[in-house]
Amino acid sequence: MEKEIINKVFEFFIKSDDFNGMPLRDISDNLDIEYKSSVDVIKRLVQKDKISIQSSSNPHIIYTRHYPKEIQMKILEDAKSWTVKKEKIGNIVFRTESSQTPICLYPSPELLKKKRNLEDFIGSPYSKRLALAEPQLKSVFFEIDVLDRYFNDPRFDFSFDDYSGSISCKYDENHQPLLREEDEIFLKTFGLGFDENGKRLAVVYLRYLSDLTSEHQVYWSNK
Repeated sequence: MEKEIINKVFEFFIKSDDFNGMPLRDISDNLDIEYKSSVDVIKRLVQKDKISIQSSSNPHIIYTRHYPKEIQMKILEDAKSWTVKKEKIGNIVFRTESSQTPICLYPSPELLKKKRNLEDFIGSPYSKRLALAEPQLKSVFFEIDVLDRYFNDPRFDFSFDDYSGSISCKYDENHQPLLREEDEIFLKTFGLGFDENGKRLAVVYLRYLSDLTSEHQVYWSNK
């Protein structure tokens, strides 16, 4: 049973388009086992560093961190008492968890490092980090001159207001990009920070870095 659950969670994560986790109740439904029993198996897998859980209003992504095992174990134990309400509208059945912080399951970073094929992420270092279950809102810091490439090129729309900004490629009157395909980027937001010596830095969430093209991911990684 442990192996089946690991495979289910692993396959769900690697086939996801957005590095999403598998809802907890899908395990008991897909494997046709009693819900509380499935939670006990998952607790063992958390202890063994095979599975990691997220519990929040949106547990479908890993936000800022993987929680310590003792916290994960307590959340899972509490989850045994959660109920689910089913409502059918037409041919569609909606399920609502009694908790406001439902649970999703992820393969642990340790498991992914051993098992995941990363060939698809060659040349995309930030996408690769998400593929290994790093948190999507992890801050990554860069030399401030990483921004010069975009600020000095009029074909990019470089927007900055006080402490945060965004970058995207510009389009002509026919809605065609002014740049080659490798440069058609959109960086949703970046910010400014300072190191311990007061030197200015650029800072970007890992999620937004992963949306860059491979060429630009490599450019940022060199800074």
